[in-house]
Amino acid sequence: MPLVDHSHLSDKDVHAACREAAKRLHGAELDLCGWLLAAEERELFSAFGYASIYEYGERVCGLSPRAVKDRLRVARRLVELPEVTARFRAGEIGYTAVRELVRTATADNESEWLEEASGRTGTELSRMVRGLERGASPGDAPQVEDRTTRVSFELSAQAHALLQEARAAMVRDAGESVDDSAFATELALALLGGGGERDAGKAAFQIAIAVDPVHGRARMVAGGDSVPVDEATLEMARCDATEIGRVDGPGEAPRATQTIPPRVRRQVIARHDGCCGMPGCFLSAFKHVHHCDLRSEGGQHDPERMIPLCYQHHEAVHRGALHITGRYSTGFGFFHADGRPYGAADADARVAKAFSGAFEALTSMGFKDKEARPMLDAVRGEVPYDADLAAVVQAALRAAPAPVCVREGVVAYLPSVASYRLAG
Repeated sequence: MPLVDHSHLSDKDVHAACREAAKRLHGAELDLCGWLLAAEERELFSAFGYASIYEYGERVCGLSPRAVKDRLRVARRLVELPEVTARFRAGEIGYTAVRELVRTATADNESEWLEEASGRTGTELSRMVRGLERGASPGDAPQVEDRTTRVSFELSAQAHALLQEARAAMVRDAGESVDDSAFATELALALLGGGGERDAGKAAFQIAIAVDPVHGRARMVAGGDSVPVDEATLEMARCDATEIGRVDGPGEAPRATQTIPPRVRRQVIARHDGCCGMPGCFLSAFKHVHHCDLRSEGGQHDPERMIPLCYQHHEAVHRGALHITGRYSTGFGFFHADGRPYGAADADARVAKAFSGAFEALTSMGFKDKEARPMLDAVRGEVPYDADLAAVVQAALRAAPAPVCVREGVVAYLPSVASYRLAG
């Protein structure tokens, strides 16, 4: 059966229908660019436990990571280009042309570029703008000299410390200082190479994390700095790290040991083809091995309950945005914080945020992972759809397996749940 019944139409009618469908497609592309940008700004990918906006775009919109990246770039530029945006919305120019126009067009010269783009294909425009800087006019000579580009990042304190430590390691290996371009190139090549030279039996966490034996507070020692880390990061390290024991006592330094025996780690990594075990994630560099039964709660190195995860998915599991059930031999189950299967089209970001926030609140009160998750599972179908974080926490506390004594005004985890803390 044909996709459309065109037997009764003339060639002219079919051509007109193609043009009309293309116009609708152009408008839909503009909307998609805008909504993807909104999703990134609201960090919806984090609420669902996806590794990035690129995984979100692939699962929700069916786009490749490169396609998501291009549409986000287009969306950011279109904010400053009202004429291009209007023509795009009206269906007068297509996405491929707009994608190239925004590389050079500015509010001052967009009319000039729109005139030049009339009647040209996206491929033609791509050749025209190649080598031109933003703000250049049609016909300007391409810049062929070796230009540098300034790149700006906003990093967490932990990420900045890791970056500093990586640069220090590169300087030590080179025996001399390295410039920014050389450093960035080495990082990119290491990632693009898939970490192939990395021993699969070697623990993922090689950065020093010091834990106060009295108060349990943890800090990351890297880049000549000491950065506090949260409980989720500490639990991640306990899953898959090299431990050197206490270093503040007399005598010889303790012998370093891995939390996971190398042969077990290699086994778990190999059975997932060296990639992250989350469905649809094929990252193969910087993998961690996650214990579904937390090490801090008595979990053992049972390969049946261990799974390799990339950093982003591992972190999402430990903060409650994702939940992994089952065993390797019978199949793992993957779920968002709202209880829906991982990647489900009807997963709800608002509910997921409320339940992942409630999970963090409960664990901060002293509940174990294996206690907090069943408490939330018990109330997931009972809490009203519009319930906020405090309401979810209250409902979960009522579902606690044993009576919970709560004291008010003791600890400020989040403003809306600041009145809760377990009595000691």
